[in-house]
Amino acid sequence: MLNKFNRKTNNLIASFQGLPKDRSRAYLRKEKGMDVVMDQVIQKFKIGTTQPEEVIAAEWVYLVGEHNAKHANPWRLDRGKRLFVLVNNPVIKQEMQFNKKLLLNRINQLPGCSEIYQIVFRAG
Repeated sequence: MLNKFNRKTNNLIASFQGLPKDRSRAYLRKEKGMDVVMDQVIQKFKIGTTQPEEVIAAEWVYLVGEHNAKHANPWRLDRGKRLFVLVNNPVIKQEMQFNKKLLLNRINQLPGCSEIYQIVFRAG
């Protein structure tokens, strides 16, 4: 029930009840404006910028070929460095495994994808 009021009111109620005051340092922090918070969120989650996953998905047919693109899809990018690809056909998976270096070179040439160093193929 004490959480419904501000700190000053909560401390007043606590003194009536014989409870100790809330002396946390949280109230000493200066409040941030919504614009500052939103700027931090935009920077942290890179909102409004093209992500490597989007670039790879857009160029997927060029990267792996039309036939392989029907059986394999980029799944996720782990820490921006490892690309996981779901492949639904074991023959295509083996073919892509043989061409892994060529695929990695093509991916590294895409904008924002130069840090990707590994491709992991998963059955899916």
